[in-house]
Amino acid sequence: MPYLPIKPNLLIGHSLGGYWALKMSLQHRIPCIIANPSLMPDFREDYPAITEQDLEHDIPQIAYIELGDEVLDMYATTAFLEPFMQVDAVEGGHHRLAAPEHLNQLIHYMEQTFIF
Repeated sequence: MPYLPIKPNLLIGHSLGGYWALKMSLQHRIPCIIANPSLMPDFREDYPAITEQDLEHDIPQIAYIELGDEVLDMYATTAFLEPFMQVDAVEGGHHRLAAPEHLNQLIHYMEQTFIF
């Protein structure tokens, strides 16, 4: 049986998963939704920080940010991402996400807007 690669229509990632969703979104031109992403992982030297060059493209991307994150500075993350994508930032919350169900609304929005 021949190998048939699977290419998803949408990537979704939280924290370090958000980092990888952004990297893979660019590499494979797949829309993505990220939640409280880690843009500068510092526990491995081979994980380069997300830069403006990683975000300057026409691939649909949305960030859901809970500003009360106790692990990462989501105010700085919001300011960094806003020039490049839609950012839905809400006061409160935490790193684990207080309202992960908000991602369902963003998935629906992406499906309706960009017709997968």
